[in-house]
Amino acid sequence: MKKSLLSLVASFMACMAIADGIYYHPDFYFDKMSSNGKWLATQTMGTVYIYDRDKDTYYEFIASEDAVSEYYATGIGNCWSDDGILVGSVNDVDCAYWMDEEWNELPINREENLGLNIANGITPDGSRIVGSVGISSISIYSEQMIKPVYWDRLPDGSYDMYKELPYPATDFCGRVPQYISAVCISDDGKTILGQIVDWSGWYIYPIVYQQQADGSWTYKTYAEGILYPKGSTFGVWPGEEPTAPNGTEFMSEEELAVYSVDYNNYMDAYNKFLNDQLDWEDVPEEPNPADYIKDADRLAAYLAALQEYQDTLNEYYRKSSEFEMQLANTMYGNSFIFNNLYISGNGKYINSTIRGVDVSNPTRPKSVHTPTRIDLNDGSITSVAGATDMIASSVMNDGRSIAQNPFMAYGRNSFIVSTDGKTMTPFIDYLAQMNYDAWEFVKDISTYDVLYVESYDDYGNPSYGVYNDSIVVGSVHCNSNGTIFTSFMYDEWSEGNVTRQFSYQIDFNEFEGVENIENDAIGAYAVNNTLYLKGDAEKVTIYNLQGAVVARYNNPSSTIALHLTGGIYLVEVSDKACSYVNKVIIK
Repeated sequence: MKKSLLSLVASFMACMAIADGIYYHPDFYFDKMSSNGKWLATQTMGTVYIYDRDKDTYYEFIASEDAVSEYYATGIGNCWSDDGILVGSVNDVDCAYWMDEEWNELPINREENLGLNIANGITPDGSRIVGSVGISSISIYSEQMIKPVYWDRLPDGSYDMYKELPYPATDFCGRVPQYISAVCISDDGKTILGQIVDWSGWYIYPIVYQQQADGSWTYKTYAEGILYPKGSTFGVWPGEEPTAPNGTEFMSEEELAVYSVDYNNYMDAYNKFLNDQLDWEDVPEEPNPADYIKDADRLAAYLAALQEYQDTLNEYYRKSSEFEMQLANTMYGNSFIFNNLYISGNGKYINSTIRGVDVSNPTRPKSVHTPTRIDLNDGSITSVAGATDMIASSVMNDGRSIAQNPFMAYGRNSFIVSTDGKTMTPFIDYLAQMNYDAWEFVKDISTYDVLYVESYDDYGNPSYGVYNDSIVVGSVHCNSNGTIFTSFMYDEWSEGNVTRQFSYQIDFNEFEGVENIENDAIGAYAVNNTLYLKGDAEKVTIYNLQGAVVARYNNPSSTIALHLTGGIYLVEVSDKACSYVNKVIIK
């Protein structure tokens, strides 16, 4: 069992419980949350920070100064169990899990699992962990570097040696992939989400593993129709580049001894040049093995081997060029973002981001990033309508998801995306629909005067404008039920050039009168001056905060256009069985 020093973070960094269900964490940007909301974690530069909500306690595990000899990382996927097991890695080689205030090693094969090993996801009950183990060290050669695995918990609470998930031997076009990973896992442990990174490293796409009734595993990849047209065929990959003959194999012992001295002198001089210790003109020419082979027959054999290599290399380049040209003409130019992966707890949906290229202006093509949800039941693909600069976040059991904007920024806004991908509700408006106290708290801590580039002069110098009182809610994530939300934020505007970081958490389960948000039979929320109704309402009554009735609707449709001045109102929705009251904000 591997233990590590535990230290409590200073009290000035303590969590602030603003009210029931509202938690504020100054100085932390927590991006990992258990599905019950009780555990939070983040990592930065090899240091991991953990928060236990029940104990109101922070923990930190600090990287060594070189960030190599001691280094901690959280898993990339849903890395928390509900009872406080955090999966990740220690020192980049040890798959590990944190439990009961100490780190423990997961069993791996140290002779075979070279390179990067990491545990990425865990079921809420802690019974199964998924991750990736190294097959080969990181190199420039065409070797697959990691493979997908899972660990099952034993009766004594420890974890068994990993089992390997099935995966394809090649990428979508027949080449050896760089990575095949396992990142996220469904609540029942039977659906696992990972990624394949192709031979080139440019094309990335999801792979989903599913356990069948007999315990066996199958997999399906999601590249066809997204990265390239359905039914596409690719040429034959010519394989690895030919290797030049080794001239030393044609030398006698005496010839090799002379060559080795000259070659070592050359390498010493070349390394000094690389370290700015020698000018290039003072570096001798690299020794040519042919100049050291004195026997005519051996020299002829070496030169013939060189010619055969050159002929083979030329043919390889011809075939490789044909293959690459056909590949380029076939591909859409899309790829999924590396390690941007989410799975719903029920295993029905996955969420990620597709990177593409906008060439509407040929002189200035630009990257576009679109959050995209895949329904694993029918394989349907739903991208967020109109999104070009966003990144995917959590996906819920009912198919709704979260998208964040912009793609590359420290301070982001977040949106609740409808199941059809056509409607994005700003998170701040969603809070206004759900709970007034949560809305007011987030609004107060997330309102800024934001600088933006208004124009450029003839020399390319920017002129700035200011968006006053802008609400920027941060990068929001949630559990699969959509009842607990957490966000982390980099505030670049409040304190000049100093970036302030913080996190907050909204737990609707702790709000009075909110038992199960996703199962409410009726409900109401407002976006701008439109009221949206859930369920079959028979009557809607709207009150101002003084209790006066300002509007009534009988047998309303699912949307009502309001004609009210901006402010806060109480909306009562009634059907035959019950009534529902909620505060809404009209803008």
